[in-house]
Amino acid sequence: MIHREGNQDIKAIGHRGTLTHAHENTMYAFESAYEMGANWVETDVTVTADGAFVLIHDQTVDRTTDGAGTVSESSMSYIAGLDAGSWFDQKYKDARIPVLVELLDWAETHSGMCLPSAQELSLEDANTVCQLVADHYLLDKTLIMSLDFALVRELKKMFPRICTGLLYQQQLSENFRRALRGDVDYLHPAQFTVNKRIVRQAHEAGVPVAAVVLPQKDWILERWRWGVDIFNCDDPGMPRHVIEAELRTLK
Repeated sequence: MIHREGNQDIKAIGHRGTLTHAHENTMYAFESAYEMGANWVETDVTVTADGAFVLIHDQTVDRTTDGAGTVSESSMSYIAGLDAGSWFDQKYKDARIPVLVELLDWAETHSGMCLPSAQELSLEDANTVCQLVADHYLLDKTLIMSLDFALVRELKKMFPRICTGLLYQQQLSENFRRALRGDVDYLHPAQFTVNKRIVRQAHEAGVPVAAVVLPQKDWILERWRWGVDIFNCDDPGMPRHVIEAELRTLK
């Protein structure tokens, strides 16, 4: 679970596993993020035309594979045959778009997971995802994120042990205010939405804050000084390295 500021442990989410060391949203990327010390690996869950849960950020396969087409209109057999790694580096030519169960099996002995969705899942599909997480005894290692406040609230009712987070893109939106009143374990404002005021208000309500940070020293330190609790980063080892180096200079 997520703990509030004051805990000296620097917590990091590997954004799509990692975008800097391997092809995003592949098992290579998740393994690389784990080796860099990520507490969670983040990936998007999307549903194929025949109801399989696959891990890909885009709504289409065009950018990250050698295929073409919309994920929701493609079959699992088509998705499974795509090369999801060669464009990043030829050594990843055997990388494939993973199915959710592959990640769940891996997470049993590795890092936790952060599971948003490239397209908002229906409550039925989100419930199925959470049930799969529960079946793998991973509720305590999983963060569920959504833009849909009602969805995360319902998931929390059905799976009280899972950690739910609200994604939002507007500063001090109504969803932000509602989240501070309960039923959400943490807030995840968009990359350019998070600011010092939002972090302060969240902490006053007892809610920790996760935020996407660029893999740049100044970005990380600024948000650390604001009190951001979890750093969602393309290079998940960098926040710990940067902050620990800064702490040494302050001694």
